[in-house]
Amino acid sequence: AGYKVSETHAAPNSVKTDAPAEVIWDIVRTWVKNGHPVSEKRIKESDVTKRILEAPVRNDIRFDFNADAGMDTEGLVRFQVNPAPYWGPGLRAKNNLVDGCATKEAKRKANQNKSKPAAVENMESNEVNKK
Repeated sequence: AGYKVSETHAAPNSVKTDAPAEVIWDIVRTWVKNGHPVSEKRIKESDVTKRILEAPVRNDIRFDFNADAGMDTEGLVRFQVNPAPYWGPGLRAKNNLVDGCATKEAKRKANQNKSKPAAVENMESNEVNKK
């Protein structure tokens, strides 16, 4: 009928199309009438499903294979398998060597007394120089 249909990148079993909703419902109705019935427990007397499927088909729907419709992505992988769990962007790289310290103990010693304000350190160094 001239409408474009292709698989979507979001999910393996979904499609995208430029066909109007009326044509899509006609496709569903024809699919059910061609031997793919809907379960009886899904169809109730006042159910919307029953009313949709009982509506007349207004378009000529054929499920014939069209050899002229080529795949422009033939041979390409559509949904790649994740190479590893949590394989997306990782954490930012960080430097484990602080002031040349390779171990946690060396880092603790290097950072000893660094939390004091500069004024307190100057006072302590002046007191040491006076003695």
